[in-house]
Amino acid sequence: MTQEENRFQRSNPSRKRILGLMAKYWDAGRVKTRLAQSMIDGESIRSLDRSGEPNSIPAAVHHGEEALQRAQKIAAELHRRFVGELVTQLGSCGELRQLVVSPATAVAEFSEICNGVWHVLDQGDGDLGSRMQRWFVDCLTENSDPLKSKREVSDFEPVNRCESAAFPPSGRGPQGEERGGVPSTVRSFSDHTSDSTTSSDSSEHRMGESAQAESSLIGDADCVSEEVEKHVVLIGADCPLLLPRDIDEAWDQLHDHDIVLGPAEDGGYYLIGLSSGKSAAEIQTVFQGIAWSTGDVLDQTLVAVEGLGWRVALLEQRSDVDTNDDLEGLLSKLEVQDRDGMHAAFRTDLLQILAAE
Repeated sequence: MTQEENRFQRSNPSRKRILGLMAKYWDAGRVKTRLAQSMIDGESIRSLDRSGEPNSIPAAVHHGEEALQRAQKIAAELHRRFVGELVTQLGSCGELRQLVVSPATAVAEFSEICNGVWHVLDQGDGDLGSRMQRWFVDCLTENSDPLKSKREVSDFEPVNRCESAAFPPSGRGPQGEERGGVPSTVRSFSDHTSDSTTSSDSSEHRMGESAQAESSLIGDADCVSEEVEKHVVLIGADCPLLLPRDIDEAWDQLHDHDIVLGPAEDGGYYLIGLSSGKSAAEIQTVFQGIAWSTGDVLDQTLVAVEGLGWRVALLEQRSDVDTNDDLEGLLSKLEVQDRDGMHAAFRTDLLQILAAE
């Protein structure tokens, strides 16, 4: 496809590109547990010494509960920063962006780290496959409105329109637990944070503009039909260096394919995308009977897709950040390959999180 064709496809009003980012809340001990465990299993992590220079040090000299708790806290903070980097870098992708989160009680917390262009939805119940299946069905089923799904949580303000780009401050999280502070450079994903002194009139004006934009974008739910071709892409937070061009490539592949997958080095996938015209039963086939969190996820998914007769596109293989070795690889990649400086602040924040006591 030529660049001119790509520009036409992306600006075509008969197509809607939807991006979803699935993420858990950053509770220490409940997220990135494999990464935390690897930090106390004799591996090494990158940190900063007192002079500010990067070096490798033992993650935990002494094993025990204290070492585990520290590793869990660090892993949770890293996860929070991964989510933030993706929210910032991908904030201009497509016509609709959804942060699909768990648990439902964390919706307000996630809203605080958005940059004003992500809608926050609850993932709902079930295993990973069931939750992904539900999201795709909500997005692709004819006459469905992904912003008016029954899974949208209405008990928090704002719910589906994020107003702040800053990390939530220290205090209590959605489960009532104490939250520790993070380095100051980690508190903001962009320089365009909300002004806390903004008047209520200005706030109401912004929300009115948001409502108008949302109305013109998606229209009435009954107007969503097969006349609008949807290209829907879902990612997780384990591959934090994804950029808009990577999402654009996935959407481009969906012009000529039924499904696009981004293979992960561990045998899973970091991205999955579907195009319009899929029934709920077909979507279910893609996500049911998969041995999640194993090295067979991609292969089993490809077998299921082959049974449907779908055309498959595979993107570049990437590494998820699930272990300490993966984290070292991520930091090395940022140091060597980030020549355009797109992730400079991200790398600094990661190093400071690792250095925190």
